[in-house]
Amino acid sequence: MVQKAAAILMIIILTLTAGMAGRQENEKEQPFLVQITEDDPSIAYVLVRMPNPVGLLPLPTEGEYTRTIRQIMPDGSEAVNVLHLTPEGFWMEAANCKGQDCVGEGMVTLENREERVLWNMVVCLPHQLVAELITREEALAMIGQ
Repeated sequence: MVQKAAAILMIIILTLTAGMAGRQENEKEQPFLVQITEDDPSIAYVLVRMPNPVGLLPLPTEGEYTRTIRQIMPDGSEAVNVLHLTPEGFWMEAANCKGQDCVGEGMVTLENREERVLWNMVVCLPHQLVAELITREEALAMIGQ
């Protein structure tokens, strides 16, 4: 129970401080999906927020892939997070943050997302990055399709 309360507090802190960060994302290196087409076979997506929604990464129907997310932090340093996506879910494969807590949060799947301490999320608090697994229906509702 204490761990769950700590996780909730961490998310609240992240949400409150995220709006204050004056960072930029490198859009050239990170084309994110902004629409879901009818021929897209994905049943779930990873929603990336840094602090605002940046985009959706589809879970592959077969195979695996990684996506490197780079952002410039307010102090001028470069934050790097690497997400690994499979047909079952995703995890934080690597990050250049101190502590590496996000790397140790494990895999998020559609089956375990409501049982994990951070539910459907992997959070990199130093980089103010939240990645969350959402269903196709949740994604469609979010983008108004």
